[in-house]
Amino acid sequence: MNRFIPFILSMLFVIAQGPSYAFEKYALETYANESHNCQRSSVRPLVVFLPGGPGFNSNPERSLLFPYLESLGLSPIGIDEPSQLRSSGFPFTHENAFHHYLVNAKKSFLGILQHQKKWIESNHCRNNSKIKVTLVAHSFGVHAVVYLAKKFPKNIKKIILFSPGLNIDNSDKNILTLAANGLASSGDYETSVKIFQLMNELQPGFNQKKLEAFTLASKYEPLLLFTNYWSSFENLSKYFSFLTGAFAFDPASFFSVRLSMPIVKLSPNQKISIPTITYFGENDPVIVRSNEIPYLRNYFKHNKYKVLKNSKHYSHIEFPELVRWR
Repeated sequence: MNRFIPFILSMLFVIAQGPSYAFEKYALETYANESHNCQRSSVRPLVVFLPGGPGFNSNPERSLLFPYLESLGLSPIGIDEPSQLRSSGFPFTHENAFHHYLVNAKKSFLGILQHQKKWIESNHCRNNSKIKVTLVAHSFGVHAVVYLAKKFPKNIKKIILFSPGLNIDNSDKNILTLAANGLASSGDYETSVKIFQLMNELQPGFNQKKLEAFTLASKYEPLLLFTNYWSSFENLSKYFSFLTGAFAFDPASFFSVRLSMPIVKLSPNQKISIPTITYFGENDPVIVRSNEIPYLRNYFKHNKYKVLKNSKHYSHIEFPELVRWR
């Protein structure tokens, strides 16, 4: 019975903190199951994952990536952005949605740190007083990483980025081009031409013309658009099977976050000194590394780059064995 007391206390702590702390029940159970041998082995290293988006979530990774990370002796935890589709998590609002996206990431991250600290203290773990996590982000998630790394540099041991989209205006251009070409291939030349016309008038940021362009691009079947993002259609199909119900793609979140997001600029801000490694997909049609690296150099002081052959935009799911997770 005594071995379950820490777990009960930790669950009470989570409930008291409220739904903003978006970390998985199974991760908490893992801690509880290991409580009896804490003093004989180290606490499993935490890997905190931030998904791409906006409008997406960590639900596919929980089934397609996290089991692999657990087999490596890691404890992965995914953060979900606010969404009107889910009652849990930080409340979604259209106004200042990008700010709330960052606040949700901060509160979730703090909740994860606080829970691990309480678990370590309650189990009298040795040599685990310093709580440091590996922060992992895919695509748009890099914006939350920049925010968290500046807020909590002492609690992050390492950063791993997959196809990061700091140069988001370039990413937008590539996505719109894929959609416009796809619409033309399917016979909708009129919509395709309108998208290209709007692209010629775009300015930095997500203004009304870009909103109109993305609205037109949404006429293209998402599954067909995303075939460009994956090396394997089978992997794509599996991924989409987890984007259902409360965890479906949320267009309201996408547009609200992007419309309220400030323009990303290259500026002489203080660089993040946390060791960082960035993985690019060799055939990624969305993130072009030559356009992205100047932005990464602007934000990250110690960043190494690797190109994963034969991979595209979702290399963290399709080729996790090629990644140095520890």
